[in-house]
Amino acid sequence: MNDWNSVQSDIEELRKLRNKKLFLIELQEAVMEMDLINSDKQNSRNLQDLINEL
Repeated sequence: MNDWNSVQSDIEELRKLRNKKLFLIELQEAVMEMDLINSDKQNSRNLQDLINEL
């Protein structure tokens, strides 16, 4: 039974790490997009598009 609990705990930790990885990837993309906007290489999006993405 302890093995099963250990496996369940490991699976939960894996889920948390995947969620953290996805968040960091999306954050990196947002920062890169802001850099492009600030360097006038990309136009900014309107607020409604941003809200829809969130």
